[in-house]
Amino acid sequence: MVENRESRPPQQKTPHLQHLPFTILIDKREKAPYSFHNIPADKKRGGGIYQPQTETKHLVTGDYSIEGYERKISVERKSLSDLFSTLGQRRAQFRDEHRRLSYKEFGVVVIEATMQDIINNPPPYSKMNPELVYRTVLSWSTTCRVPYFFCGDRRFAEITTFRVLLRAWQKMQMTHKFETDR
Repeated sequence: MVENRESRPPQQKTPHLQHLPFTILIDKREKAPYSFHNIPADKKRGGGIYQPQTETKHLVTGDYSIEGYERKISVERKSLSDLFSTLGQRRAQFRDEHRRLSYKEFGVVVIEATMQDIINNPPPYSKMNPELVYRTVLSWSTTCRVPYFFCGDRRFAEITTFRVLLRAWQKMQMTHKFETDR
């Protein structure tokens, strides 16, 4: 019997794994850590999938950093419900964290929601006024000069966190090379 080639499913290639020369640190208090699995690598760097190493460790500021750069790089992750609860119950702590983030070369906040979600879809149990949360985010991000990235969902926030960490590491390498070439 002759097999029809068109009836066979196409063979999928196993993606090439791109190993990274750094370890992503995850704060040990992080309740829902990202795995950083299946993040597409840049085609100009050979394509495939990034395969980062991770390690859980106590971080003074933020939920994610890079080993050896904890004092320079921090990413704070917030789900929508966590943002509301933090601003309602641990506001002073979060303000202090913003101040520490502002001293970093790369200090950012990644939100697993949109600005519209903050206003139109606050957590059902929250007693926080969505307008107050929205205005606090605007105020603190501009006053402390800490960028906020509104990602819409958890997966996009995970990819954004990874891309911020990767870019920060690349920038730190360029800075180090520049300083040693002088």
